[in-house]
Amino acid sequence: MKRETNKAKKARCQALIDRVPFGGMFSAAELAEFKEIIALEVLAARHMYNPTYASDKRYVQVQYPDGSWDGISWRNCIEGVKHKTELHKVLRTEIEPDIADFRCAVDIRVCPNPNGNPRCNGADHLQVDHVGRSFYAIASEFIALFEPIETAKGPPGGVDTIKDRDVAAKWIEFHASHAVYQILCRSCNASKGNR
Repeated sequence: MKRETNKAKKARCQALIDRVPFGGMFSAAELAEFKEIIALEVLAARHMYNPTYASDKRYVQVQYPDGSWDGISWRNCIEGVKHKTELHKVLRTEIEPDIADFRCAVDIRVCPNPNGNPRCNGADHLQVDHVGRSFYAIASEFIALFEPIETAKGPPGGVDTIKDRDVAAKWIEFHASHAVYQILCRSCNASKGNR
């Protein structure tokens, strides 16, 4: 028997979630299929509104064997975290020209040091940083809306890209409409984290 691909599993899981009304519990048959797809032992599952990303129409909360409820990324259960991490790298590569344009357009030659970081690099190692919503949050929302996103392998020593160039254009537009930038030195950027 041929092994089911992650793409097929995700499509099956999406169809399954779409059959359950918002706020509704998975039936016994739906729960059994869901557990088989995500390979996770849970007692129950429900289709809920995502409190973090309102545009996510396939948010699922599960009840663990200890009785606790929590939202899960069923996509990560299927793909594993590694794929998502690699996809974030590809998405970052796709928006590098926008980052470079911002860096060239601003006339900031010294870190504004908004955190009072004593290790501030001052005028050295200046970087473009996302303000408000982090790159990771913006990319994660896009992935949730447009998955599956296939990547194309770059040349040896080169970078991977989004295979479908229409999806790449949508990503660049989506990122541009959600991103706000600032200039920070590497040390202040690192100490800020995703705040």
